[in-house]
Order: sequence, then structure tokens, then C-alpha cells
Amino acid sequence: MSTVDDLIQESRLAVAIEAQELNLVLLHKLIPFREGNQWCYMLGANIQEGVCGFGFTPLLAAYDFNRHFNTEQPMEHRNDK
Repeated sequence: MSTVDDLIQESRLAVAIEAQELNLVLLHKLIPFREGNQWCYMLGANIQEGVCGFGFTPLLAAYDFNRHFNTEQPMEHRNDK
């Protein structure tokens, strides 16, 4: 493969990974909102009972949401905030 072909393949892979990261928030029809200086996705009635993700961009908030969605601990018991 040439360098151009490698770059095209890497770009396609990056797009596919980003789309996969957004699948969960899209599946739940979540809309990002501003919370202070960050973006937030929230599934549930509130932060204490639901699943949230925060980030300086909507994409970073989606990554954080996915990470929290895949843990079993409720928000108030997490030490990573």
C-alpha cells in the first residue's frame, strides 16, 4: 500500500470509531447540553440516579458517557469525578 492509501484507510477507521462512540447516545436519543464549562449527556432523572458523561466537547462527553454507562456503580459512588 502507498502512503496515500494508508492515510485513507486510517481516516476511514477514525470515522468508524467515532461513529461507534456516538451509537449509544444516538440510540437513547440523548441531546448534549451545557453544564458549566462542559458538555453533558444524561440518561435518567438526575445525576445521582442516572448515567452521565461530561466533556469539553460533545464528542468527549459521549466518550465519558459510554465509560460510565458500562460501569455498574451509580454516579454518587464513583471516585472518578
